[in-house]
Amino acid sequence: MSQEGNGPPSGPPPIDFENGFTTAVIDGGIEQVTDLELKKGKYAMICFIQDRKGGPPHVMQGMIAEANVQ
Repeated sequence: MSQEGNGPPSGPPPIDFENGFTTAVIDGGIEQVTDLELKKGKYAMICFIQDRKGGPPHVMQGMIAEANVQ
């Protein structure tokens, strides 16, 4: 971040959106297995889906996790 705090941040972004991926949206009670080949590093797993009734995305309800690949 710039020293004054009012300019653009310096350095790489904290999230690499270009290399992200998505999975299928499935109904509750159904399982999905996804094989991934991840490089060494930290990854965020985030759910942006809303409940069928609406409301905030699941990430706002705590559905976020970090994975560290060694």
